[in-house]
Amino acid sequence: MKIGGKDLISDGWTRKEVGIWYGAWSAGDFQDALSKADPAAELSAVAGQKELGWGVSDSFVNTARRFAAISVSDWVFA
Repeated sequence: MKIGGKDLISDGWTRKEVGIWYGAWSAGDFQDALSKADPAAELSAVAGQKELGWGVSDSFVNTARRFAAISVSDWVFA
């Protein structure tokens, strides 16, 4: 994925970040947002997310919650 000519996937591999990316917010931003009344609005307000030019929906938040709840004993097929 490239934004403004910058290859974000390459940057992620370099930082050893592997996972599912739903926007420009961090895992910490996600945890903080879950404690708020409107997590989608909180994540949409993250500076990097604003730069992407699209907001985070409730559906994105709910999907991220499901992925965050996957435990080490769950089976995951990709």
